[in-house]
This record gives sequence, structure tokens and C-alpha cells, in this order.
Amino acid sequence: MKAPLPPAGKSPDRATAIAGLLQDNIVSGHYVAGDRLPSEADLCAHFKVSRPTLRE
Repeated sequence: MKAPLPPAGKSPDRATAIAGLLQDNIVSGHYVAGDRLPSEADLCAHFKVSRPTLRE
């Protein structure tokens, strides 16, 4: 996955930034058709965010 997120409170909001990073990884071929995304727990740990933030 790509670099960590910007600090909390900076634009864009963290949920939008995570969505953008995941989308970039899909478009760039890091994840290909049939691949599974990392688990919710793994994504929370990687991005250092809570489950509600990740689920946004």
C-alpha cells in the first residue's frame, strides 16, 4: 500500500483519503481482478484509523 495518510484534521478527510489510496492501488494494478482487499482489521492497523472511519 501507499504512504500513510495526512494528519487528522487536514483536507481531504481521512475516509476520503483512504478511499482514494485504495482506488489508486486498484487502478495501478496492485490489486487485480479476483484479489481480495486486506481485512478491515489490517486496513485499520495500516492506516491507523478506527473502524467507523474506515467504513465511511
